[in-house]
Amino acid sequence: MGFAEQRFTTAVDEEFRCPICRDIVEEPITSQCQHVFCKACIHEWLSREPSCPVSRQPLKKFKLLLVGDKGVGKSSLLLRFIGDTFLDSLKKTIINGYRSRTIEFDDRIIDLEIWENCRQFNTSTDFGEVDGIMFIYDVTKWRTFKHLNDFIKDMKRKTRTDVKRLLVGNKCDDIEAKRVDYLSALEFSRFCGIPFIETSAKTGNDVEEAFSSIPRQLALASYALIRDITDTAMGSEFGFKQCGICCV
Repeated sequence: MGFAEQRFTTAVDEEFRCPICRDIVEEPITSQCQHVFCKACIHEWLSREPSCPVSRQPLKKFKLLLVGDKGVGKSSLLLRFIGDTFLDSLKKTIINGYRSRTIEFDDRIIDLEIWENCRQFNTSTDFGEVDGIMFIYDVTKWRTFKHLNDFIKDMKRKTRTDVKRLLVGNKCDDIEAKRVDYLSALEFSRFCGIPFIETSAKTGNDVEEAFSSIPRQLALASYALIRDITDTAMGSEFGFKQCGICCV
């Protein structure tokens, strides 16, 4: 094997090695700075340090805010998502500040910073940093559903126009006590232009899906922006120009 060929083989071999364990990558996960790691390795690393092991760049955090009446299950949903636990006797907010968790989307790592109490937000800057909002109501209490309209209007006034939103009907496991039917909530969500899902913090039903929905929207929006910027740059470089009629 010649020197050039040997160097090429070594470079290819290094490209497929996890920078953490130095073995061939298994279940590859890509960081935001485009470094690839074994799934198990990067999750273990991030449990100790929220940054890329190679570049040392901190993970970009998506700030998610939980909004709704007292007693709708905001803390319970968060505890289920963060630690897969449920406290049946939980009566009030027990989480001050925020909780964090990393999730995966399209083989990429997304870091969530979840705030359960918006009363800790004191300035317009705090609300300006919010990336997504989950509007939560209790399906067994009609008044909590009725109050959503006020919450939505208030958050629309305080947050950015590009904030991603989700309507969440919690406690769907309590079928006999249900007062807000699925179709009524779906009609309201369509009227507001907000995606809708029912969850149960008690059973864990669709909790993971609910908390993953907004980061998925954020990631897709970021990819679309990157693609748009890239396409625009390439079009400019090669002299392409959209005509506005057949080009979309």
